[in-house]
Formats: sequence, structure tokens, C-alpha cells
Amino acid sequence: MYIFLMIAAFVVCIAALIITLRLGKSESDKAKIYEKAENRHEQELHRSIDYEKSSMKENVPLLIVIYGATFLIAVALFLIFFYFPF
Repeated sequence: MYIFLMIAAFVVCIAALIITLRLGKSESDKAKIYEKAENRHEQELHRSIDYEKSSMKENVPLLIVIYGATFLIAVALFLIFFYFPF
């Protein structure tokens, strides 16, 4: 039973890490594209404001779901371990 709990916790943490890294990589790729493009200051300011708005709508909720699910699964595994010891 302990091995199952440890494996389940490990898999959940690895999945959260992979999803977070993929999200960070996509944002990094966007930044590289913007750096290559030659823009005026007004365009950069407009893009920055748009990014802040879209980031709060897309990235933050996704990260909240990822880490919220990870936390709930970790708590569930702890409770299983605590109430059903072998």
C-alpha cells in the first residue's frame, strides 16, 4: 500500500511539473519571437498590455487548476495513508 501511495504522489508531482514546464516554454517561445521582431515602443507597450490581460485570463487559471489538483490529490493520499495504515 505504501508503495502505491508513493508512486501515485510521484506521478502526480511529475505531471504537474511537466505541465508547468510546457506552459513556461510556450511563454518563452513567444518572448523570443517578440525579441526578433523589430517594433516601435508603442507596439511593444501595446503588446505588453495585451500580454498582461491575456496572461491573467489564460495562464493563471491553468496554474491554479494544476496546483490545486496536485494539492487535493496529495491531501487525499495523506488521508489514505493516515486512516488506513498497513
